[in-house]
Amino acid sequence: MAAGNHLISLASSTLGVPANAADADRRTSFLWRLDETDYMPTADVLESAGVLGILSRDGEVCPVLQARFERDFHEQVGQFVGDYWELDQDDRRAEWNRLNQLSESLPKYRARLHDLSAGLGLEWPEDLEERLQTVVHCVEQVFVLPRAMRADRLEELCREEGLQPAELRLMAHKLLGVCPAAERVFHVLGLSKASKAKPVPVASGDVERRKPKPQKTLVASGSPQKKAGTPGIIFLVVLGLVGGFLRAGCGPSNSPSSISPITYPQFSPPTMPKWNVPKWEPPEWAMPKHPGLEPPKIKPFEPPKIDTREPFPKTSPFFPPPGRNIDNQKRENK
Repeated sequence: MAAGNHLISLASSTLGVPANAADADRRTSFLWRLDETDYMPTADVLESAGVLGILSRDGEVCPVLQARFERDFHEQVGQFVGDYWELDQDDRRAEWNRLNQLSESLPKYRARLHDLSAGLGLEWPEDLEERLQTVVHCVEQVFVLPRAMRADRLEELCREEGLQPAELRLMAHKLLGVCPAAERVFHVLGLSKASKAKPVPVASGDVERRKPKPQKTLVASGSPQKKAGTPGIIFLVVLGLVGGFLRAGCGPSNSPSSISPITYPQFSPPTMPKWNVPKWEPPEWAMPKHPGLEPPKIKPFEPPKIDTREPFPKTSPFFPPPGRNIDNQKRENK
């Protein structure tokens, strides 16, 4: 299956050659791109070479080119939506046809383009009263938006213009009488008489909330519903009492005097056997003896004997008596 026209044009623009260029020109442009990137081309260049037949490609999927095409197409749709009401009818229809052809590979844009086709040939009358011009302003802003955003935006515009949802519908019907060409636009927004059966909600207060009806239990005509009588209640009470006596164990064969006490088995942990394993001693070759190498005998440490009767001597080289110089004391000690 050959590549789509949108991928061929996008691949040609990536390599910098016209869409209808010859194969030799495409190959030359691709080799120039390789030399420019030191023979480390990007993914879009490789996919473009595969689309144009310069290189063989595996499969038909080009994720990089397809993502780039979708990004460009989204920008083009946004530009078309922004200039929708500013374009004249011929330019509006021509741009819509071009975008509609490009959207064949993007199904999620088909519904929005289908809605935008409703206003391709619409031109509002110039001599409208002020109240109807307000409705036209609201419709133009809401119509070009995606479906999920229309209800909230229409509610905001109604608050800004001081319109109630019911009043907006009445004014829309009046505007349709003046401009019948807007029937499809109002049908898309759910404001036309034809879409009255299933209108698009425009505000939270405009939606009628109905309480669910209580469901009734249907009974077949041949089997009438029966009510529980007194004998059935007495039977259930007696059955419950008998079951209680049986569970309590107080029947005639299980009197309290005949019930033996419950004995629980005593558990004693098992005794593990003792293994007579001989003590392991290293062999003689593993512990060589050196008679000449004996550890030195170290004399045990004995603390010095200190006379604790007088903690500090009266006179010493470091503690001279009061009034004496330390140098004179040293000479006397000599």
